[in-house]
Amino acid sequence: MDRIDMNKFEQKIALNESLVEKSQLITCIEDFSNEIFDYFNGYKIVEKFSNLNFQFDKLLHSSLLLIKTHFF
Repeated sequence: MDRIDMNKFEQKIALNESLVEKSQLITCIEDFSNEIFDYFNGYKIVEKFSNLNFQFDKLLHSSLLLIKTHFF
């Protein structure tokens, strides 16, 4: 392979690796953005996810989420 072909080959590999990373599924709560919980009713969040894991317990007990839970 000459240098130009090698550069194209490396670019193709980099693109394929990027596409594979983007196509992976979210498999745990830590992969979710915290903002996703802004779309849920506070009661439902607590009911469905309490004691699920350490990250979620930390979110449930944050002051901002507690305020939203009391008012929504």
